[in-house]
Amino acid sequence: MPMVDFFQMLVSGIMVGSSYALMGLAMVIIYKTSEVVNFAQGEMSLLSVFMTYLVLEFYGVPFYIAFPSALVFAVILGFVFGGLIL
Repeated sequence: MPMVDFFQMLVSGIMVGSSYALMGLAMVIIYKTSEVVNFAQGEMSLLSVFMTYLVLEFYGVPFYIAFPSALVFAVILGFVFGGLIL
């Protein structure tokens, strides 16, 4: 196995592991503060990622514009869900 492939797999593994760690940390913080297991954050992140994919692939917007727009979309979605449910 060439070294380039090794380093590419290493970086990819670190990125995936970091994503899992951030999701787990978010679950723990929400559970410790409210003592309620909240699975809605997975739905919120899935919708935000899907929105980023749509903006990138179908509208041809560059990543440096699509990523902040997905963050804004997630914030708006959070306010809408919070207003409807709470």
